[in-house]
Amino acid sequence: MQNRLAHTAEHAFIGSLQKIIGKTLTVRKVEHLEYDNLVIIRDADLNMDIIIKAEQEVNSMITQGRRIIVHTFHSLGEAKDQIPNLRANENRIVNNQSIRVVEIEGHDWAACIMDHAANLKECVLFLVTQVNMVGAESEINFVVSDAAKNTALDISQRILNICKETGANYDTVEQTIKKLKQINRIS
Repeated sequence: MQNRLAHTAEHAFIGSLQKIIGKTLTVRKVEHLEYDNLVIIRDADLNMDIIIKAEQEVNSMITQGRRIIVHTFHSLGEAKDQIPNLRANENRIVNNQSIRVVEIEGHDWAACIMDHAANLKECVLFLVTQVNMVGAESEINFVVSDAAKNTALDISQRILNICKETGANYDTVEQTIKKLKQINRIS
C-alpha cells in the first residue's frame, strides 16, 4: 500500500515541478522503498525554492482530494494527440500497444502501469526529506502518509533541539545558524 501512495504522490510532485518550471521533465529513476522514496530527475534546472513550492502544491492537492483518473488509449500516438503534455517513457512502450494513462485530476498525465490511490487524499502528507544535485540530475527523497507525519515530528524535535542549543527560536534559528557559520569562517 505504501508504494501505491508514494507512487501517486510522486506523479503529483513531478506534475507540480513541471508546472512551476514550465517544461516536461525526464524522470530517470524512481525507487519506492519500505520507508522513504527516491526520484531522480534529469536536466531539470531545479533549486530548493522550486522544490519547496512543488511540495506545498502537492499538499494543497492532497487537502483538495484530487481524484486519480485512469484513461486507456489504443496507442501512444492516440494518447499524445489527446494529451499533448503526456509524460511517457517511450523506450518501455511497444508500438501499437494499448496505453494506460494515469491522471492526477487536471494536473498531471503519465503513461503508467503501476497501482495508484483512488484519490490524493489517501496520501495524507507529502514531505521532501533530502535533495542532492548530482551533475545534471536532481535526486529527491520523499515520504508520504504516516512516514511523512513521523518524519515531520522528528524534524520538529530536531529544530527545537537546535533552537535550545543555539539560543534561537523557531523564527530566528536560520539567521542564528548563518551568523554562527560566518563567525566560524572568520575564526
